[in-house]
Amino acid sequence: MAILSELLRRGFERELMQMVSDGQLSVGRLVEILDITYYDVPELSRRYGIDLGPTPEQSRHALEKYGSLVAMNRKSGCPE
Repeated sequence: MAILSELLRRGFERELMQMVSDGQLSVGRLVEILDITYYDVPELSRRYGIDLGPTPEQSRHALEKYGSLVAMNRKSGCPE
């Protein structure tokens, strides 16, 4: 029965990680549901091969919105 429980848990973890990646679930809620810490999330991400970083679209949007601020900071000598 322990093997079945482990398989079910891993499937549940994988599904929840995919939901976080798809934007359907927050990382905060993930750690609550799985009773883990934020520090455990990168390990789960690697274990299941699920990227939790921004999508290319989100990166483009951020660059369009905040790119001029980064350029201004560089000119003024502020560290990034």
